[in-house]
Amino acid sequence: MAYRVLEVTLLSAKDLKNVNLITRMEVYAVATISGDPITRQCTLPDPYGGRNPTWNATLRFDVPPTAEEAKGGCLHILLRAKRTFGTDRDVGEVIVPLPELLTGGGLGAPNMPQFASYQVRKVHRTETRGLLYLTYRLGPIIVPPPAKEWPVVGYPVQQETPPQTSSSPTKPPSPKPAGQAPLLQNLLGTRPRHQNQKGMWPCRRLQSQLVRCPFLQNLLGTRPRHQN
Repeated sequence: MAYRVLEVTLLSAKDLKNVNLITRMEVYAVATISGDPITRQCTLPDPYGGRNPTWNATLRFDVPPTAEEAKGGCLHILLRAKRTFGTDRDVGEVIVPLPELLTGGGLGAPNMPQFASYQVRKVHRTETRGLLYLTYRLGPIIVPPPAKEWPVVGYPVQQETPPQTSSSPTKPPSPKPAGQAPLLQNLLGTRPRHQNQKGMWPCRRLQSQLVRCPFLQNLLGTRPRHQN
């Protein structure tokens, strides 16, 4: 958005109302654009001027480029008295409409400083409390460069590949050849000794009883045929 710089030099004030009862006033100025705290700028207090302070302080503000765009805006200057104890006191204020400053300011090179004086009034009242002297001038219209458009960088979406399944059916495990169980071999004493583990030696008495068992004889095929 285009703008221009308003340069205001606060020179001095005259015949201000004394808001201190005993001590001499140390007056300073607080300037803003339409009371916006972001634009707030201050001068240093004048410890010797009393009711007639002098500052010669230059303040700069960014304002709209034309009076038409600045409608409703103002330069607000608040004069305050610094106090050692307690809060500072308001002396008075000056409100200058921005279109009044921008009218006839030109649109090209900075113009010459314009001298002006304004009545200081009590805050939010019409009572006059002295005069404020200042100068102002306007700079050229400044158009900021357009913002750079950064290219959008994208990355391809990685697609997960499903695991490949074999078309051939899985073969079931081949059955183990039938034979005597290791526990049965240990009980009957038919397991080779080198395959017997510790604690697996057969009991001779139990072995003799199992050998004579008809069921086991049929299972092992050791029963005589005439007894079958």
